[in-house]
Amino acid sequence: MNLNDAPWSVFITALLLIFYFGYNCFFVLFKLFGYHPKPTAIKLGGSRLRMSVPVFTPMTPEFKQLIASRLTLVRFYQGLFTITKFCFLIIFAYLCGKYAFYNTEIWQLIVGLSSLFIIFLMNTIITWIFVHAFRLNVIAKEFNRPIFNLEERQ
Repeated sequence: MNLNDAPWSVFITALLLIFYFGYNCFFVLFKLFGYHPKPTAIKLGGSRLRMSVPVFTPMTPEFKQLIASRLTLVRFYQGLFTITKFCFLIIFAYLCGKYAFYNTEIWQLIVGLSSLFIIFLMNTIITWIFVHAFRLNVIAKEFNRPIFNLEERQ
């Protein structure tokens, strides 16, 4: 089998795996050096070609205390959120690559393009599910990544 025979779905999935792994390593590396990303990013580029870049700031003692005060269960949910998001991204990237580029029928094009649309909404959808299913609050955001804590009961 040569590389020209491999379907687009494999290339897109592999590219996403490499990107996501590097993306998470990048954030972990900066956290080890005592920095965390702001919730909003800066936009670089011209009118049509724009790119969002995270802005890292030194961790304040209040932010460190906020992160350290979370329960082990909440940290487990945070890890579960990351793994769930990663698995769904892989599935939808595969579906997008498989059906968006090899569309012989209209339903294949619809599945491929809707998978691409879902990838863009993935963070919002999974955050909403986790907040309501596990009764969590989003206490902070780091470059569109939620940080959870348990909802206070009254």
